[in-house]
Amino acid sequence: MYIQSLLNGKNTVSDVIAKAAIALGSDALSEQEVSTICRWLTHNHLAGTQQSEHGRRFSEVQKKSEAGRWKKLLSPLSLSMNLGNPTPVLCGLLPLFGWLYQPTGWRILVSASLIFAAERMFHGAGLPLALLTGAA
Repeated sequence: MYIQSLLNGKNTVSDVIAKAAIALGSDALSEQEVSTICRWLTHNHLAGTQQSEHGRRFSEVQKKSEAGRWKKLLSPLSLSMNLGNPTPVLCGLLPLFGWLYQPTGWRILVSASLIFAAERMFHGAGLPLALLTGAA
């Protein structure tokens, strides 16, 4: 926590390490840990050296990010609109049509569909359905 407060953009990494070593004593970070942290900071564009040309790389990353954001906003696939919440309507229709989702409801629905299909099929052939069922 102490090191984070020192990494404020005003102190160099070597100053922070030196101050942390003095303040923390034997609990200070090892040289390998400091090296790992410095690589991570540089890799994520949070710190830089003159050799890493941090300023130029940071501005390039920022420009790429900005360009990508505009592309994403202008893409037709990124458009979204709220179509509403159907839950209140469906909850209102449940008492009327809820029986269809029970086994008896499915049997009635399938039977009615088969009768309707048979009626259409045999009427199309010129045969009355009553003759096929034996009802006169």
